[in-house]
Amino acid sequence: MLLTNPTVVNDIMTRYGFRFTKSLGQNFLIDSNMVKSLSDLSGADSDTAIFEVGPGIGTLTESLASRCGEIACVEIDRKLIPILNETLSRFDNIRIINDDILKTDIHDICDLFTCKRTIACANLPYYITTPTITVLLKSDRFDSVTVVIQKEAGDRLCAKPGSPDYNAFVVFINTYAEFTQSFKLPAACFMPKPNVDSVAIRFDVYKNPLVPPEKREFYFRVVRAAFTQRRKTLVNTLSTSLDTPLSKAELTQAVVECGFDEFIRGEVLEVADFYALSEKILEFCK
Repeated sequence: MLLTNPTVVNDIMTRYGFRFTKSLGQNFLIDSNMVKSLSDLSGADSDTAIFEVGPGIGTLTESLASRCGEIACVEIDRKLIPILNETLSRFDNIRIINDDILKTDIHDICDLFTCKRTIACANLPYYITTPTITVLLKSDRFDSVTVVIQKEAGDRLCAKPGSPDYNAFVVFINTYAEFTQSFKLPAACFMPKPNVDSVAIRFDVYKNPLVPPEKREFYFRVVRAAFTQRRKTLVNTLSTSLDTPLSKAELTQAVVECGFDEFIRGEVLEVADFYALSEKILEFCK
């Protein structure tokens, strides 16, 4: 069954009475070369367990399943479950889970894997790009996360400190992983055809992250606060947006002791800067 053939896809949809749901951002990948490239980019092999989000009708899933040890697929649309049971019936290493990725327990699913390493892979609906990447990285269960997202969103992730697109989410990404934009997927690679092109990105999760897990809660509070009022100085933003017992003068001293100008803006700080600042503020709070 050639799931990259539009005729085959239409036949499946007709037999099951399936219609695309716009609110779920459903765009099936139907380019065989792109499917292979994405599977290659994921780095899956026989010692790999894969956590896939939004398998659709299983186009990418069958490519991944043919090269990995085991794969769990989380699909929110219950109407796709019987289709997946048919299109992936020849495989015995697949679990299909009807659930919302933003509500499912990633740890419970990954705990059942037996392979040496675990990765995530997904052709993400545009509307849940940020929250899905967030929950996948925060789970701390994956060696890498490979996703297809809107190209414009991928470009924004490459923003540098001080640029207009640099924001708290970019800092979040850089805290967890090193990432690379790999290749573009033109709109024609999908069915139905979206209005924009997409890009494949692989996030390689840091094995020894600069910010340890037990320090992240307050660290991310500082990061979020720093971007709440971009036009204000870091000290002014922290004094109004960060809930601490410190006075503005004490926050100023903390900023200066980190080696920053007292009038610096938060949008120019990198991960190491934010971590040093969060530690210094905690030190002042003691």
